[in-house]
Amino acid sequence: MPYQRLDFKPGINKELTSYAGEGGWFDSDKIRFRSGRPEKIGGWEKYNGATTTGDIEGVPIAMLAWRQNNALINVAIATEQKVYIEQGGTYYDVTPVRSTVNNLGSPTGPFTTTSGSKVITVTHTAHGAVNNDYVTISGSAAVGGIPAVEINIEHQLTYVDANSYTITVATTDATSATTGGGGSVTTEYQINTGSVDGFYGLGWGASTWGSSTWGSARSSSAVALHPRTWSLALWGEDIVFCHREGAAYVWDASGGTSSRATAVSGAPSTTDHLIVTNPDRHLVLFGATLVGSQNKLEITWCAQEDYTTWTATATNTAGSQLLSRGSEIIGVASSEGQNFIWTDVDLHSMQFIGPPYTFGFQQIGTNCGLIGPNAKTIYNNVAFWMGNGNFFMFQGGVQVIPCTVLHHVFDSINLTQRNKIFCALNSEFHEVTWFYCSSGSDDIDKYVTLNVTEQVWYTGSMDRTAWIDRGIIENPLASNKSAQIYIHESGTDDDTSAMTAYLESSDFDIGEGDQLMFVKQIVPDFDNLVGTVDVTFKTRYYSQSSQVTETAHTVSSSTAQIPTRMRGRQMAMRIESDAKSDNWRYGSSRINMRTDGRR
Repeated sequence: MPYQRLDFKPGINKELTSYAGEGGWFDSDKIRFRSGRPEKIGGWEKYNGATTTGDIEGVPIAMLAWRQNNALINVAIATEQKVYIEQGGTYYDVTPVRSTVNNLGSPTGPFTTTSGSKVITVTHTAHGAVNNDYVTISGSAAVGGIPAVEINIEHQLTYVDANSYTITVATTDATSATTGGGGSVTTEYQINTGSVDGFYGLGWGASTWGSSTWGSARSSSAVALHPRTWSLALWGEDIVFCHREGAAYVWDASGGTSSRATAVSGAPSTTDHLIVTNPDRHLVLFGATLVGSQNKLEITWCAQEDYTTWTATATNTAGSQLLSRGSEIIGVASSEGQNFIWTDVDLHSMQFIGPPYTFGFQQIGTNCGLIGPNAKTIYNNVAFWMGNGNFFMFQGGVQVIPCTVLHHVFDSINLTQRNKIFCALNSEFHEVTWFYCSSGSDDIDKYVTLNVTEQVWYTGSMDRTAWIDRGIIENPLASNKSAQIYIHESGTDDDTSAMTAYLESSDFDIGEGDQLMFVKQIVPDFDNLVGTVDVTFKTRYYSQSSQVTETAHTVSSSTAQIPTRMRGRQMAMRIESDAKSDNWRYGSSRINMRTDGRR
């Protein structure tokens, strides 16, 4: 019988069963499709050398790269605990300070020690800190046998109550129980830290009236508490940023890496998101009210080219606008000519129109809300985003993107961690990728990719928490939950380890599947093959029978053909590589087969 070509439609299709999807690919990890053919994705290696313990505190949530006027390249990295600027492999802490208190506890000092313990209790009425906040202490004398050098540094505190907290020194136990520190103690508190995970709040008000006994905490809740999320944007060579339900801050590059970011003067005290509009250059805050309490649907912007002027007058372009639909603004994105605003239910456009209104607003989509603040991107002025149950794009109008892995993704998302979902753009390969937490995982461990030009989907597993597309830096940058920064599309490996990549086809058969097939020879076809790949066939007699995995065949660039003896009504092919430096692109393999009767 003539050879049969093993050509499969590009992309992964999990909307059909493996048998119903005959002629396509069914499963994958760490592969992409290019010109219709599958290949192993590029590898990654540590960016600017390895970070060491303490370089970055917390999990990177958002990153932004840019070049200063003096040509220095900066990478801003925001975690649930701090904000850093990376220059040349060194990470500088630029986290804003929310409060500085001098002469705390004067004249005796605010510290209380316990003999034999490294834990110091700090008394500070209405300190405003939360658990795991950072405080830098200076001006203290030795206390209870603990030397001043161990006290006068930055500490991560443990909350006790509204008027006290504890710090733990590194090496020296107190030799006595005493109170002291002197009258010149200064405490510098950084902005409150956030949570890295989303969770449901318990306690008073967390459930419906009468759901439990009076005065007891609720054991379950529908009140979702958000993890820390950030918005980062450039203002010239400076960077402006905010976290949800926090203030807006600016880091002035002219002050150098020894300076910290400071609050934007005159801006609303609380906001959820921000952008800098282009080319008119307004700093716009979303979920921000200039006077009164925060309104989650209000938009406030500064005067053009002046982020210190927020009060609207007849001679400036500052102003505000209240959206009329939805319960809150979920996310925003800036594009050329217009800015996108997603609420929980719809999409709005914000465009610069000049005086007297400055911006015009229009609802441009309904029932297409954003699943999480960072689950969107802009590519060639087209918006792509993940909604609540569908993927969408805006190109003149809102369109649902047909997705061949839709239920595979949405049936396995951990929605408690929906705010961790982020969208990554890899423009070199025209890929838009959503990273998300799968069911049962509070950490990002899965991804789904849309190849925009070829309109095909593929899936896989990867631990990533933030991403920057190539541009200022030649290759994309990404971080993982261990705060390691990687440069992607570099080499073929998982840093210093081998990368496992695989691709598996749907079942195929002869004709209508009414006959068995016998395969006696495989003629592999791979391009750019470095190292080896394992080609395995899986057989079964009926679509709901268990698959039998046949012997794996190792293919190298010198493999001409593989003799084999396989029999089944349906077969599937799996390609896998798992050694360092392996690389491959699949072509059009063939099998020598014949009919083998009926069963």
